[in-house]
Amino acid sequence: MKKPSKSEVFEDVKDFISKFSRFPVDKLDNAFLLKGNPLKMNTPQLISMTLALRGYVKNFQPEKTVLASEIKKNNVSVAYLCTLINEKINA
Repeated sequence: MKKPSKSEVFEDVKDFISKFSRFPVDKLDNAFLLKGNPLKMNTPQLISMTLALRGYVKNFQPEKTVLASEIKKNNVSVAYLCTLINEKINA
């Protein structure tokens, strides 16, 4: 399967964040923190999103994974998560 470009990964990750936080994707800002306002994602939402992102990463890089501990940190922003997933897929 062809690896997605950086912009495609960022778009897909923002779609995941939007789905699991129930926040409109068109209003997502790269500076938003996953646990902060206005997303306010709780631990179950973060874990569910981690599992979905893990499947997404393994689609392109079967030997790579996404850990809940990487996403549940306090100051994880939308931009950081997009970059993290892109590095796992396109490294």
